[in-house]
Amino acid sequence: TASTQADGATLLALTVPSAWADLWEGPPEPAAWIRAAVARTVGLAGWWQRIEQDALLGSPLVLAELLSPSNLLNALRQQTARAAKCSIDSLRLSCALEAAAFRDAPAPPVQVHSLLLQGALMSPSGLSEAPPDAPFLNLMPPLFVAWIPANSPDPYPAERSVSLTVYLDTERERTLAELILPCAATQTAWIQAGAALFVSGEH
Repeated sequence: TASTQADGATLLALTVPSAWADLWEGPPEPAAWIRAAVARTVGLAGWWQRIEQDALLGSPLVLAELLSPSNLLNALRQQTARAAKCSIDSLRLSCALEAAAFRDAPAPPVQVHSLLLQGALMSPSGLSEAPPDAPFLNLMPPLFVAWIPANSPDPYPAERSVSLTVYLDTERERTLAELILPCAATQTAWIQAGAALFVSGEH
């Protein structure tokens, strides 16, 4: 058909066809798009298995295995709003290195695994400066995330924390959230270092 021929010509030009991009906004290069889509299909099989066992939220979640991580965060926000009997607009996303930080949260936190960090390293006490020979991306330790009332204090005081953007990939064009992490240096230092979090190392 004409549409198939058009898709073929687009692929020959090393560009993802618009019909594919409409299904999922993945990497712009076809081979990378296919690899990423297959990886997520395999990953989602594990999610489905845990759903059937009623064990999904009790295990670490790898957001890179999802086609749309924002859908998961929105679902958790709605679940929390129902538990707290409040509007979703009155909640904000928070994170901590320990689950105990959310003992008073309206809903239990979920553990997010395999986020990637650029421009810094994460130690038990917070962000630290990355040495010159550090890898481009560093694996974050598991984080606990939860939706909390907007007027609730963050787990980390403002003078010893920084807000980092969570991007879907290293292109830094699509954002997922902002997370506040503990740190020692000033916020300006981390901005100058280009510190950021990534769901996936794809580009």
